[in-house]
Parts: sequence; structure tokens; C-alpha cells
Amino acid sequence: MVKRTPEGRWLPGASANPKGKARITTAGLALSETIRKATQEGAELAEIALEIARNEDNRPADRLDAIEYLTTRGFGKPSETTSVETDSGTVIGIGVHGLPLKQFSDDELRQMLREAQRREMPVA
Repeated sequence: MVKRTPEGRWLPGASANPKGKARITTAGLALSETIRKATQEGAELAEIALEIARNEDNRPADRLDAIEYLTTRGFGKPSETTSVETDSGTVIGIGVHGLPLKQFSDDELRQMLREAQRREMPVA
């Protein structure tokens, strides 16, 4: 059992994932190689997604999913940013890669900003 403080925080050295990030298995590598060979390095997959995105007879949700597929694989998933007013009244932009910022309250975003400043992390 993983030990936590009474507030629910992890104790130093404790982790919910003690084995770390899952490694790519030999089977996973073989599958991705098979997909690459069968789809001309993914070009056929991109063509299918383009066909779905361009076909106005498809459901809008399907077209948007195809567009998202193409853009995230072509350009990478963007960092989400927002503007936050600090305690001193300064408005700045912050971003959190891979986390939807709308799930955080203004107070939580301000706390994240303070933590980034405390650690001297770059703040855009």
C-alpha cells in the first residue's frame, strides 16, 4: 500500500506508479512496424482521415475527429494557455501541456503560477 500524509499527499519517495512509465514491448514494436509497412508509413491512414474530414455527407463529429487526428499527428498536441490575473493585478498567460486548463479554478491557476515562479520556471 502506498503511504500518504493525512492530507492525502504522497510521502517523499512514494509513488502511485512505482514501476514508472510502461515500456514499449517487443509485441508493441512489431505491431507498429506492421502498421507502418501496411499503410505506406501511415500515408494511407492520413488519406482515410482526409477523406472523412472532407466528405460533407459525414457526421460533423466524425469530420472533427478526423481533423483532430490529422492535426495532432501532424503538428503535435498544443499546450493550452489562458490568462490569469496575479495577486498583484498583473495579467499573464500560462500553459499546461496536456491538461485542460478549464478544469482548474482561478485560485488553482494562481497557485500553479506561484509554484512556477518559486521554482523559477519560465512563464510565458
